[in-house]
Amino acid sequence: MNNEIKKNELLSLLKMRKNYPWNQRKLNMQQICTKLNITDRDVRSLVHDLRLEGYPVASGDFGYVYCNNLRELNELWANRYEIELKKAFKILDMPRRHFEQGNQMELAL
Repeated sequence: MNNEIKKNELLSLLKMRKNYPWNQRKLNMQQICTKLNITDRDVRSLVHDLRLEGYPVASGDFGYVYCNNLRELNELWANRYEIELKKAFKILDMPRRHFEQGNQMELAL
C-alpha cells in the first residue's frame, strides 16, 4: 500500500462529505475499507497520520468525520473523552468489586 496515496484518498473522501448533513457526513470503518480497498488497521494508521499533520479528523462509535470547525471537534472529543474515562474507571473499579463479594486477596510469595 502506498501510504501517501491512500492518505490523500482518505482525506478527499472525508473532505468531500464535510458539507453534508451530519448524519450523512460520517463514514464507518467498513465503508472506508471498501472504498479504498484497505484494512481497518490501515485506516487507523492513515487517520493517525492525518491528525499528526493537523487535519481535524474525529472518530467515535459512529466512524470517522472531517470537522468543519473547532466547536464540532471539541464536542466530539469531549464525548469521546467521557466515554474513555468511564471505561477506564470501570476497569479500575473491578478489584474493589472483587473484595466486596467477600473474596480474599492472595499474595504469591
